[in-house]
Amino acid sequence: MASGVARDAVIAENLVKYYGDFKALDGVSLRVERGEVVALLGPNGAGKTTTIGILCGLMSADAGRAFVLGVPSTDKDGVSRLISYAPQETALDYLMSVEDNLKFIGWLRGLRGGRLRERIEWALREFGLLEKRRIPVIALSGGLMRRVQLAGALMLEREVLVLDEPTLGLDPMGKMTVWQMVRERARRGAAVLVATNDMHEAEVLADRIAFLNRGRIVAFDTADRLKALSGSSYLRLRLEPGWEDLVSAPRGARVLGDGWIEVEYREPGEVAEIVASLSGARILDMRLRGPTLDDVFRKLATESETVPEGDGAGVRVVAEVGPPAGG
Repeated sequence: MASGVARDAVIAENLVKYYGDFKALDGVSLRVERGEVVALLGPNGAGKTTTIGILCGLMSADAGRAFVLGVPSTDKDGVSRLISYAPQETALDYLMSVEDNLKFIGWLRGLRGGRLRERIEWALREFGLLEKRRIPVIALSGGLMRRVQLAGALMLEREVLVLDEPTLGLDPMGKMTVWQMVRERARRGAAVLVATNDMHEAEVLADRIAFLNRGRIVAFDTADRLKALSGSSYLRLRLEPGWEDLVSAPRGARVLGDGWIEVEYREPGEVAEIVASLSGARILDMRLRGPTLDDVFRKLATESETVPEGDGAGVRVVAEVGPPAGG
């Protein structure tokens, strides 16, 4: 087994997975420490759910290996006793009430008697479901179903928490509630792995972010260090109507609509040059912004670049990364 199990609660080493001829995972490696939140970030079809499925013992890898608290992911029963897992799809009994679903989930995971009742009351209260406790799940909105699903996972106080698209369909207040609960669980020592395609969620929630694209981790680091990979800042300008007839857009400018354009720059002195090139049109507004995770992912997905990699703790960028996979 890999070293570092005492600190690393979740370990994946060179995971490869095929679906027929399609290579869903192409050597995925990552580690999640105790007390840490790691986000798996990437477009649909990047391999996030497959990675989670292998780590949770729900499917087998064609190559590579994974461990949860030292237990091989191939030991499905052993891993299931260590992980609280909320899948992306709804996994509830639609005809049972909210409370009965939580009772069933808790019972399956070993909760009994007063402890089970205590955790159910906690989940109903924290997720705003007290008034819905007797209502069949089938009568709930999609957002409320998601709350029930998350309540079932978070009521189990396991050392590893795995969430697949946890806030999909939740309103802004629901998202913030879930983020606070996840951060609190990590503060108490749990290792948390969250799969998402929401850049903002990854930046707000995670200590480190693993970018997946076409079955590969193309970068793995903190949000700030990942954004530093861009090496660029951006100048946004709003020009007077009809500016296209007066001046030419600067090289590489993106037209955003409603008179706004955005130009990438690297050195502060370039700002004056960009503004001077537009002197034939009136500038109505001007704003500067630093790089975002969207910029970083666009860069990683379209450029070939290699950065020396460490043991899953530094940045790894895979050369010849293609455009994001759809679906």
